[in-house]
Amino acid sequence: CNRQARRHGIQPGMTPTAARALSADGQHHVRAPEREQRMLEQLATWAGQFTPRVSLQAPGALLLEIEGSLRYFNGLEPLRQRIRADLQQIGHTAVMGIAPTATAAWLLARAGDETPIMARQELSNRLAGLPVSILPVERRAADALRGLGCETLGEIRALPSDGATRRLG
Repeated sequence: CNRQARRHGIQPGMTPTAARALSADGQHHVRAPEREQRMLEQLATWAGQFTPRVSLQAPGALLLEIEGSLRYFNGLEPLRQRIRADLQQIGHTAVMGIAPTATAAWLLARAGDETPIMARQELSNRLAGLPVSILPVERRAADALRGLGCETLGEIRALPSDGATRRLG
């Protein structure tokens, strides 16, 4: 479910009927994972014009290492605008998470947070406030996290690691 659906209280894994009860305006689409994967691979090839360092990140994300491209594209904002405009021309949109590490950028994008993290020192504080719902975990682990009262990544990090590993795997 996308960011707008989440604002209406819709959660991943809900049935279409339950989701429609929360938002009559919502649209339900059946996923086609093989088709999504092919499209992601095509977009990865397309993204090679911005950087030679492109990788696929399941589920449904591309990671672009752009540090080496910033000077060529005259900085972060011109590069981001160019990618966004070019994506729009080919019928796609993106949420762009930008951070010093690939995982942090991926988490920001999943949370819909497009404000760049430019320094490693900012990572812990910024990521701590992100919602647990952005993690691609199985239902059992998500239920366990809710049972522990964890709503943010920071609250997960605050758990004693031994107990969390035992309960969550």
